Amino acid sequence: MSPKAPRARAAARAAARAAARAAAEARAAALAALSRALGYPHPTAALDSALTHRSFVNELPPALRAAHPDNQRLELLGDAVVGLVVARRLMLLAPDASEGRLSATRAQLINADALAGRADALGLEPALRCGRGELKMGPAARAARLADAFEAVAGALFADRGLDPADEWVWGALRPLYEALGEQVASAKNRLQERAHAHRRGAPRYALLPPAAGEPLVAVEVWLDGERLASARAPTRKAAEEAAALAALDALPP
Repeated sequence: MSPKAPRARAAARAAARAAARAAAEARAAALAALSRALGYPHPTAALDSALTHRSFVNELPPALRAAHPDNQRLELLGDAVVGLVVARRLMLLAPDASEGRLSATRAQLINADALAGRADALGLEPALRCGRGELKMGPAARAARLADAFEAVAGALFADRGLDPADEWVWGALRPLYEALGEQVASAKNRLQERAHAHRRGAPRYALLPPAAGEPLVAVEVWLDGERLASARAPTRKAAEEAAALAALDALPP
């Protein structure tokens, strides 16, 4: 054996250890920054677990695995938390929308691709510990682990601090998607106008409701020939009118 071979192996092991230390330090810094953004003075055990993928734990020596729980349990909890938060918010924002309309909007907000996109935008990935093999997987695996991490963080927030902080974070993260959906259905007012015309009725009229005490959302009702069809709440009057028109479409025959 060449005398250079042991030295090469030793150098490779040293380089691997240095890379592992650098990765651990970068992850710790990312986790600390995320913790501060979430309002934690320092990372909690639940948050650390929420950002630990099972592949990372599987690559640890068996004796160390119990000290590093993965995020699967918190993902299960977070799935329920995210679903509850979104369903409750949608019911408040569109009180007259049908169950079908609410379910369709909810599905668009909490599908895996949507959650992965928001997790990416919020910077969860640098704080997410994964195994070396997992990191070599393709885009679909990356999207899945980011979506799971989003739900797990929601679960950690709920476990650590209760529903209200979890609600605030989840909806704060998903609200841009909800507003983008409003832009996609921006023709709802036109469609309502066209449907009313097809039924030989007048033009829809939108009425701004007085704001309730402490209510940050704008509330709007839509009327047609003296009949109140629907109401909705949204961050802006334009979005509220679109949401009300969308709900009113459910109240009129096609």
